[in-house]
Amino acid sequence: MKKLFLILLITLGIGVAYAGKNYKVTVTYELINTYISEKTYQTLGEKSVGTESNTFNVYAETPDEAEEKAKSQCYTTCSTSNVYQGKELYGGETCNVYQSRRILTARAQ
Repeated sequence: MKKLFLILLITLGIGVAYAGKNYKVTVTYELINTYISEKTYQTLGEKSVGTESNTFNVYAETPDEAEEKAKSQCYTTCSTSNVYQGKELYGGETCNVYQSRRILTARAQ
């Protein structure tokens, strides 16, 4: 009976030692404007217009796992693609400007 209790205690201890924890993960992404000609509808160029970041609370077993989970969460919540920003001159032509985001980094704390 003592051996069974000891084995149960060891198993429980190992399980607690490898249990996950909450991480705060900051995901940084780049904002990119794409310029499309109003006349030809061709892409004339792209320009980075800065970076932004979001912080996520993630439950994971390792910091790497937390970072991957936060990136995945960011793909659905902070990733936008081709959001119309208005008209702007680019290369001497009037262009429709669309903004997209690209994830750069994720850092667990």
